[in-house]
Amino acid sequence: MTHWLVQVPFLLLLFILPFPGTVALRLLCLSIAFVIAAAFWRRMNPPPFPGKAVFAFWIAIALLSLVYAVDAAYSLGEIKNELGYTMMALFAFYVFSGSERAVRWGAWAVVLALAVISIWSLWLRWGTGYWHEDAGHGGSGTFAGLVLMAAPALFLIWIWQPRARWLVTLIALAAGLAGAYSRQRVLWPVLGIELGGLLILLRCSSVVAISGRRAAAFLVVIVALVSILLMATQNIRITAHGGLVEMDNDVRLRYWPGVVARIADQPMIGAGFGRNAMKLAHPDLLPPDIRDFWHAHNVFLNYGLALGVPGMIALAMLFASLALTYWRMYRSPDRSLAVLGIAGIMLLTGVILRNLSNDFFLRDAALLFWSMNGLLLGYGLRLQRQSGRASQ
Repeated sequence: MTHWLVQVPFLLLLFILPFPGTVALRLLCLSIAFVIAAAFWRRMNPPPFPGKAVFAFWIAIALLSLVYAVDAAYSLGEIKNELGYTMMALFAFYVFSGSERAVRWGAWAVVLALAVISIWSLWLRWGTGYWHEDAGHGGSGTFAGLVLMAAPALFLIWIWQPRARWLVTLIALAAGLAGAYSRQRVLWPVLGIELGGLLILLRCSSVVAISGRRAAAFLVVIVALVSILLMATQNIRITAHGGLVEMDNDVRLRYWPGVVARIADQPMIGAGFGRNAMKLAHPDLLPPDIRDFWHAHNVFLNYGLALGVPGMIALAMLFASLALTYWRMYRSPDRSLAVLGIAGIMLLTGVILRNLSNDFFLRDAALLFWSMNGLLLGYGLRLQRQSGRASQ
């Protein structure tokens, strides 16, 4: 896939995914990318995909939920969106990522989207004095997820293009400042864990020469910054028009025990695939005074309400399978493979931890997650195959 016209739908899809109101364009790009990937399958000759049995189990559990779903039509629509479209994206980018250049361009598409949204949000904040929840970035929660998923892309560009490090630094600073204004508490501890893990992985590899003393100093700075930012947003939630609401007792901590008990009542089945499971099947769990708590605000608990304990196990197995693949890449003596493994571990860490206090593992965020996995796995497993042949 060397001709630039062939790569346009892939890169455009990655760029527009974080922007709300682009559903028609993203589906068009996804469809074209999928058709191109299918047409180029033989020529690109991608390696066998790892963990196919785990993916099959995940999909089977979701399809089985149609038998007991409270609203089968809704669950079928969610399966189409969250499994059908996302697996199309995973396949397309897995085939597309035949070279470092393809992965690098994909990383740039994600980073440029982050830059545009961050600068736009800061411009509006400067002009009005408050954070705009409806400013074209999907809200503060969606923006936090974007920052965490874009961090591995920033890392890849930093490693692969030293001349662009000044630009990467500026974009990271703009995203950090916009994140501070968004008042998303979850962003800082998760980003701190991502960056702390990055330092540890770099220290234990040959990707970048970094001394133990220097790594420790960076870790101290990260912990200090995270602590300051977290304290600044403690017990505060931003409203749609820039107001701040005190949250002395987080509703999630009050209602999660009831959600867990409801899952335990019927551990083998749920209400059918989809984040609406709690609202559809368990309206008594919804707080009457807090309209935002219409789902469990935890991806694993939402899976439990929707698919029962088997669904929670399937999701955990899915993440574990990806983590094992990336760990093996990281442990490779090949520097490029180690870099891809670190980026994959960062991506998984950010997405899993971010969705423990809310559930944005759907629609544009899920498409971006699986597209980035396709890029990293497609190129990484090709490198592994080449290394295996070279050692024979």
